[in-house]
Amino acid sequence: MLKKPIYGDPSFGWVPLAVKPCLLLDVAQISGVAHGDSRVRVAVGGGLQLTVVVARFEIGYLYTVRWAAGDDRGNLFVRLTFQNLF
Repeated sequence: MLKKPIYGDPSFGWVPLAVKPCLLLDVAQISGVAHGDSRVRVAVGGGLQLTVVVARFEIGYLYTVRWAAGDDRGNLFVRLTFQNLF
């Protein structure tokens, strides 16, 4: 007697899918400024990560909390990566 798997059978339309929230922190030091001092930029934000089989799609927004004149206040990013192809 064959037992039916609990997690589903891929041949019948079951697709492994995961959605995860992301908490983001970015700290960068910029050296070699005209006056010789170094400056630190700090940004925090959030996003989502969607994983389908081997493809990972990430989208998020980082808001700059420590900036200098002329810097953007935030940035949206999108990233698509593939893992375990072979």
